[in-house]
Amino acid sequence: MLVYILSQVSVIQTDWYNGPERANLSPFCQNNPTNLICSNDCPLVTNPPHGSFSNKFCKHDGNIFYLFQGKLRLKGVFRTILEHSLDPSVGGWDNDPDIFDVNKDGFLDLVVTDEQSPNRHAWVYFNPYGCGNFSQANRVTAVNDIESIDEIDEGDADRDGDIDLFTVGHSNHDEDVVLLINNGNSTNWSKCVICMDLNGNNCSNGTGEAEGIAVGDLDNDGDLDIAVTQLNDGRVYWFEKLPNNSNLGFGCNNIDGKNHRYNRYEIYSGGTGTAWDAWIADMNNDGRRDIIVTTQREVMWFRNNGGSPLTFTRFTIENNNNANFYALWVKDINNDGDLDIVVTDRAGRIRIYRNDGLGSFPNNWQITINVNNPMGVVIADLEPDGDQDIFVASYVPNDKRIYAYENTSGNVLDNQNINFTQIIPANVPQRSYFGLGVGDVDSDADPDLVVRAGTNGNPEGLYWYSTELLYVNRGIMISNVVDINGIMKTWKLHRIELIGFDPLNCQAIVPNEQFYYRYTSSSNWTDIYNQNWIGPITNFPYTPPSTQMVKYIQYMLILNSLNNNERTPVVEEVRFIFDTLITPVSAEENENKHYYKLIKNKIQFNMEGHVRILKLDGTVYKEMKVKTGDEITLKKGIYIIQFTNNYLKLQRNKIVIK
Repeated sequence: MLVYILSQVSVIQTDWYNGPERANLSPFCQNNPTNLICSNDCPLVTNPPHGSFSNKFCKHDGNIFYLFQGKLRLKGVFRTILEHSLDPSVGGWDNDPDIFDVNKDGFLDLVVTDEQSPNRHAWVYFNPYGCGNFSQANRVTAVNDIESIDEIDEGDADRDGDIDLFTVGHSNHDEDVVLLINNGNSTNWSKCVICMDLNGNNCSNGTGEAEGIAVGDLDNDGDLDIAVTQLNDGRVYWFEKLPNNSNLGFGCNNIDGKNHRYNRYEIYSGGTGTAWDAWIADMNNDGRRDIIVTTQREVMWFRNNGGSPLTFTRFTIENNNNANFYALWVKDINNDGDLDIVVTDRAGRIRIYRNDGLGSFPNNWQITINVNNPMGVVIADLEPDGDQDIFVASYVPNDKRIYAYENTSGNVLDNQNINFTQIIPANVPQRSYFGLGVGDVDSDADPDLVVRAGTNGNPEGLYWYSTELLYVNRGIMISNVVDINGIMKTWKLHRIELIGFDPLNCQAIVPNEQFYYRYTSSSNWTDIYNQNWIGPITNFPYTPPSTQMVKYIQYMLILNSLNNNERTPVVEEVRFIFDTLITPVSAEENENKHYYKLIKNKIQFNMEGHVRILKLDGTVYKEMKVKTGDEITLKKGIYIIQFTNNYLKLQRNKIVIK
């Protein structure tokens, strides 16, 4: 999305987060939200008082729901998933496809592996318009010759600003751990074998097979390390990323102008059956990322103790000789601020381990299901209704299905049971489903799936599934009261813009809505509640009919669906543009921006610290330590910058690169 910012105006943009719902509205207020006795839903000044235009809101009637940052839409009820075929020739075994923005264009792509001979491929299906218009023409082959290629993960391996692919294969063919290096345009890739055999003293001369892989910064040095599991003996390793100019460790030299070298460390010698999935996440909230692993009989996490060299302590979450654990997903399933673990048990259960925030799991819960062999699992909010649900894939002859498990308990406490209702989506053919990936690929603010099916020698295809909902007809959102600049000045309101998107027709639109706003130039923000609403406004951009000097402002959005058979339009952003020539605000007056300067498409840092740059979908664009004078070049887009200085003060800003 292009954002044009003229030198003589200031654009203050919305950031939507979930807010409280006004309870017990009278029938009169439900139908007359602009009446002054009905519209004082948010007696709050935004916190912080300036910066992002409004990072909280109130739901007037509960029918507007926010899911993904930067997108707002009507509430829906899960109906089914709709199949879209990608490639019927894809097969293989237990590969999990991923959904990730590989080329950083703001749209989520598909990352798919296939170990079936003669393919042995890693592909990227690009999503050029953000509507799930995937095709063979938009597919790029990252590699076509990795024997028994299994899991794949994504990240910037060498901190050059593009996304690389991490994957695992078979050491019979000298490629247990493999890095696919993006040569800068996301269409040309180079293969670097980091470790030919996990068990070999020099990462060579072995016959094992790597199975699971995850990437993340384990030693907090600003680059991505790797966690890997080995298939048959259940060992677990981590690989420490070395500097780009290093000649030590294992890996490759002089690819894309850099060396790609790693040190290898074994942290578990196995013994509880075949090792499967790996995940990297901070399980005990100590600021260090840990490793979570499933083996055939055990679910465990390896606590990162820090130090140099880095050490890990192994904790068993469950060891069960009657289990057949397999797939793994880590997410805060009850929204209590800590990460929980969900695992499929091929004995016919989904295991849910709820974290107490310190890495202990006192309340384990399970869904006993009529699925003999549940395989892939992902967690997402299907509808969304504010709680987390579960998708599961199954592949055995009598259970070739994709199941949805809807959370009917809501965000309960850790000592309370979570209840799920099993849903078998209609019109999904029976196949041998294995891996699942999840993400919003069609830009309608609900989670979609990518799945591959088939066994080795019997491919059944690659598909993605859009989540289809039944929508409410109308929803009302009222923003909190916003102090637009945080200082005792008024601004001239120059223009209001509203940007929306129709995922059904894949085009930018002004949604079917009515927009209202009200303002005051008084130094007392509560005076805004005596002001009438201006509107309804349905055509954008909107220019006020006369000069309006603004100190505090509030807006209301009444959003209407098209109909229940179509995906509802999404509101992506409301922009208020103020004339800075009337009351200029200097950069020094914004206390939250003193740690950087924005110079065209570069961020130049004024102090040392740790920076994390997020895209609007919440994915990490870049993360690293910076020193005074360091610069980061950004592609066009909208970003959230999170900066922690050496005094551990967190600062957060939103910037637009044109």
